[in-house]
Amino acid sequence: MEHSWPCISDFVFDIVGRTIEPAIKSAMGTMGNKFAFDLKACTLGSKPARFTTIETHRAVQIVADGKLDNIVIKGKLEWEGNVRIMTRFGSLLIGVKRVKVSGDLVTECVGMMPRPPFFQGARVFFVNPPRVELEFRGRLARVLEVRPIKKQVMKELERQISTRFVVPNLFGIQLDPQSEIFRIVRPRPKGILQH
Repeated sequence: MEHSWPCISDFVFDIVGRTIEPAIKSAMGTMGNKFAFDLKACTLGSKPARFTTIETHRAVQIVADGKLDNIVIKGKLEWEGNVRIMTRFGSLLIGVKRVKVSGDLVTECVGMMPRPPFFQGARVFFVNPPRVELEFRGRLARVLEVRPIKKQVMKELERQISTRFVVPNLFGIQLDPQSEIFRIVRPRPKGILQH
């Protein structure tokens, strides 16, 4: 992961610019027009995420016309990053200087096939919402560290993570253009729990 960390950083901030920033602006209502990420100044830092444990196994995914053979990779993700995330609220700069994330991350290689790219696609998700801690910088850092304000910021951050990366939500990518994308990004549930 260390060697691909700069590419992962660019990818993350592309998602921040395209989806997370608009969601935050929308959640802020009329004040959202004053908010923006300074994407050129943002980086995940030099410390890559790591997995403390990794397990792999095969799994079968039932589809309308049969089944798919998948490879499941489960790991305990831990990351304490020396990040640089800068945002602007009007003329004020607000930054994040440290992030800590931990959680159970699952990567599924979907639909094994006997030709390159060897899988129809891949999907990544957290089993439960990951634990996230932030340390702020800038003029408003002290204000953002006040418990009720920080609680609200963290609640919105956790909501954004959950709506994109926590089961039943996931990030999926199609590797084989001949495959059906919904088999990758919206697999059939194995069942429904009732209480």
